[in-house]
Amino acid sequence: MSFRISSATSSATSSVASSSRTSSSSAVSASASTSSLSALLIRQDAATNSTSRGLYSVHAAALATNAEKEAESSREAIELKSQIQRKKTKQSYAQWRKRYLAWCAKEYSYEVQPGVFETDDLVSEVKLLRFLKEEVETTGNQKKRRGNDGGAVTLQYESYSQCLKAIIDLWKDQKAAGKNDHPHPRGDKLNTWRKAKQISEKETHRANNVDRGIGTLEDGYNFEEMVAVSLYFFDRQSETEMRNRATFLLHHMMLLRGESSRFAELADLFTMHFPEEGHSPCPVLIFHSEFGKTTTIFPEADTWLERINNGDGCEKTIAAQGFLRLLITMRTIILQDAAMLRRSYPNHRLFQQPIFQDDEYRTFEASLVHACQTTPSPAELRLQSAIPDVSRRLDAIDTKLEMHQRVQIEAQLDRFMSGHFRFVPGSSHTETINGTTSQLNAQSRPTASSTNLTSERPMYHLNRSIKTVTEVWREWSVGLTPESPAVSQLEDEFGASWRQDQAERQAFSRRLNIIKAVNDIAEQKGIPADERFRAAEMLDEAMNRRGWKSLNALINDLKGNANVLNDLSVRKTF
Repeated sequence: MSFRISSATSSATSSVASSSRTSSSSAVSASASTSSLSALLIRQDAATNSTSRGLYSVHAAALATNAEKEAESSREAIELKSQIQRKKTKQSYAQWRKRYLAWCAKEYSYEVQPGVFETDDLVSEVKLLRFLKEEVETTGNQKKRRGNDGGAVTLQYESYSQCLKAIIDLWKDQKAAGKNDHPHPRGDKLNTWRKAKQISEKETHRANNVDRGIGTLEDGYNFEEMVAVSLYFFDRQSETEMRNRATFLLHHMMLLRGESSRFAELADLFTMHFPEEGHSPCPVLIFHSEFGKTTTIFPEADTWLERINNGDGCEKTIAAQGFLRLLITMRTIILQDAAMLRRSYPNHRLFQQPIFQDDEYRTFEASLVHACQTTPSPAELRLQSAIPDVSRRLDAIDTKLEMHQRVQIEAQLDRFMSGHFRFVPGSSHTETINGTTSQLNAQSRPTASSTNLTSERPMYHLNRSIKTVTEVWREWSVGLTPESPAVSQLEDEFGASWRQDQAERQAFSRRLNIIKAVNDIAEQKGIPADERFRAAEMLDEAMNRRGWKSLNALINDLKGNANVLNDLSVRKTF
């Protein structure tokens, strides 16, 4: 028994031991599998993290590179703007920027750390409004520190506008540098403030009776002053003064800024022709800004233009072609003007050039001067060249009118002599043809009941078709035609009796304003009585400068403030 038990025990023990070994082996195998999986996951995670870190590093490097390039582009743009900005503009903006930054240092300075301060000088709409109200308005015009009342002198709106431009320009620089995220300062609040300033300034000017013409088109040179200034430069003869003369004329004709005209080059000029501007050619001088005997002047212009057109070793450019065509057009004009100017400035250095000493030019000059002295007026030339048959037609009309008047007079005489025609005292029988009056001129005429002589009032209608002051003055002083009377003579001899209806009386009253204005000009300018047509021509020129196309506009002005007389420095006395 004991043997069996022992055997059984031994077998059981063996079985247990065998089972233990099996379990232990399985446990070791599972543990090894878990460790392998963990190691694999760790390796995969490490690889993923390594890839992510690599991608992140590449992305960060690309972002940094792009940010650096963008910053460099911003700096270049700001520097480029500083280079092309006008010198005067740059100086003006710098002054306002300095004041704005100083004000920000006082109002927007914060202590971020003990003893460390930072200033918020980023431009925004509200901050700009505060600066205008608290700094600019209160200090006023710093060049005129105190007014008559001891207070600050108020700035004009133009100064406020200049300040706005300067600070907005600073905002643009901050925006370009990536420092400022605020929207454009010119918002609704700022626009409301600007409009209020404009209205306030207009009311102040109206209350102080400030001349509204200051700074407008009327506040400039008249024709006589333009000619005087141009000849002033021409008389100085130096190259600098010749340049100043050209600059002065460019400023007036093209409204250029100073730097635009000073940096202009000859290659920026060219010409073109306007068709249908009249019977004669109309060349136009154009200034482009991005910012036989006549061949003695510019003798190579034709050759170079032909070479450029044919591509003969020359670059074909529009600017070069336009400039050469301008030279060819100006050759004739320069020679014609020089012939007249040389008479007034014979010793001018310009006229000492060899071309003006040439025998051919001297002959040309003499013939041109003679032609100018003997040629009919431009008005007659235009009449003859533009519509050649007008003169013949006018002659025919005059002949018909004369024949018609003669027939009328003869018919009236026949009726009178035959007793079929009688005159009523205080009345007249007239026939009016195209603004002229035909009547039987007689000192007295018999009536049916009496042979008493009665005087007949003359009858004349003012010409409603005339459009110039010169024509009005001619009608007043000598008459429009040899057959028509002078209105002044009618006034002297008959007073108001020759104006026999309300329309004629009203027309005469309005025309009389022009006559009085001409007399004021003549008296205050020292023009002799027999040359007062010159005063009428001056009034015509002043009317043309204002762009008035009718005499009604002139009459209305003369009845009011007479601004057209102010243009001529003449005081109204009527």
